[in-house]
Formats: sequence, structure tokens, C-alpha cells
Amino acid sequence: MKKIINIMMILVMLTSFFAVPDVTKAQTLGDLKEELQNKLDEYNKNQEEKKLTEQEINQTNADIVAIKNKISQTYVEMENIQKEIDNLLEQIASKKAQIKQIVNFIQVSNGESAYLEYAFGAESFTDLIYRTAVAEQLAAYNDNLVTEYNTMIDESKKKQEEIQKKQVELSD
Repeated sequence: MKKIINIMMILVMLTSFFAVPDVTKAQTLGDLKEELQNKLDEYNKNQEEKKLTEQEINQTNADIVAIKNKISQTYVEMENIQKEIDNLLEQIASKKAQIKQIVNFIQVSNGESAYLEYAFGAESFTDLIYRTAVAEQLAAYNDNLVTEYNTMIDESKKKQEEIQKKQVELSD
């Protein structure tokens, strides 16, 4: 009987050895260090990405502020140009009225040269020279008036084109 008991004990031990699964899945110290290093690398990578994202956000915010400033500056420039245009239009109207008066004077004098009549109405040679100088100054003034008028019209057109360009810039 002792033999049977010994055989039974051996069988029980063997069955328990084969029947019990190996549930011990312990990690070694090397495995734990490797896992820790992987987690640290992942954490550092996430922190670096967070830094880059914050830098991108800050850069985008700075770009937005710069664009807003540029838009504000463009509006101010447009207002200044509009004021210049209004001023030019007033000056143009004034010059136009002066030119109209000169044309009316010439028409009233029947197209005859009033300056020549004025110059030849002199009683002495000195008076003739004086009257001729005055007539030349008046003619030069009239020419200058017409030139300024045309220049102001051209400048006004350029300023209006400039405003239109700025409006296009803002719409982009």
C-alpha cells in the first residue's frame, strides 16, 4: 500500500504541476525601466508638441494683431486721402469759378485783347512799359490758373484711384 500512496502522491504532484497554469507574469526590473523610459519619452514628446502648439497660437495671435493694425492704418489713410480729395475739389471749384470769370471778361470784351488795349492806352513810354508788365503778369496768372486747375483734377483722379486700390486691399 505504501507503493500506491507514493504513486498517488507523485501523480498528484505531477498533475498539479501540469494542471496549474503559469499565472505569474512578473516583470523584471529591466522591463519596468524600459516601460518607464517609454512613458517618459512619450511625456516629453507631448510636452514638446504642446510647446510648439502654444508657439503657433502666439504667432497666429500676433499675426491677427498685425493685420488688425494694418487694416486700421489703411482706414486712416483712406480718410486722409478722402479729406485731400475734398480739399482738392473745393480748390478746383474755386479755380473753375476764377477761370469762368476770366472767360466771361474775354467774351464781354468781344474777343479783343483787353490786355493790348490796356497796354496801348498808356500816355508815356514808362506807362507803356508798366502796363505791358502788368498785362504779362495777368496773362501768366491766367495760364498758371489753368495749369493748376488741370493739375488738381489729375491729382484728384489719382487720389480716387488710390482709395479704390486700398478698398481692394481691404477686401482681400
